[in-house]
Amino acid sequence: MGSKAAFSELDGNVIDMGKFGDSLRVAIRGRGTIIFRCQNGEHHVLTNVYYIPQLRSSIVSIGQLDERECEVLIESRILKIQDQERCLLAKVKCSCNRLYLLNLKVEQPVCLAAWHTEEPWLWHARFGHLSFDMLDQLEKMVRGLPQIKHTGEPV
Repeated sequence: MGSKAAFSELDGNVIDMGKFGDSLRVAIRGRGTIIFRCQNGEHHVLTNVYYIPQLRSSIVSIGQLDERECEVLIESRILKIQDQERCLLAKVKCSCNRLYLLNLKVEQPVCLAAWHTEEPWLWHARFGHLSFDMLDQLEKMVRGLPQIKHTGEPV
C-alpha cells in the first residue's frame, strides 16, 4: 500500500526491504491494518499490510492471501477472493491487460460512544433503554430504586 492515509493502524517501527518478481527492491516503512468496504456494504479488515511509500498503486499478494487461509479462485477470467469463513470479499473481471483490478473502498474506523451524567438517563440506559414512563412504574415496584424523574433530552 502506497498511501499512509489508508491505514487505520500503522506500526512505523517495521522497517525492511521488499523485492518484487522483477528483482525491484522497495523500502517497507511500516506494517498495519486497512479496513475496506465490500460491495454488499460489509466491512472487512486486511492485517499485516506493508506500507511502501514508493508504490503508486496498491497491490495484493496472492501468497499472503493464501497464508491467511483465504480462497482465491480464477475461473472464466473472473477472480474471486473469499475469507476463512468463505465470505466473498472480492469478485472482479480480468482487464484487457490481464490484470485483476480491485477497487477497494478504504474506510477509517469510527467509534461511537455516549454517556450520560444525568441520573435519569443512566437508569434509562441500565434498563435497556426502558421508557421513562415504565421506569416510573418500576420505581414503585422495586425497593431501593431511586426516584427517576425525566427532565427532557440529554445534553
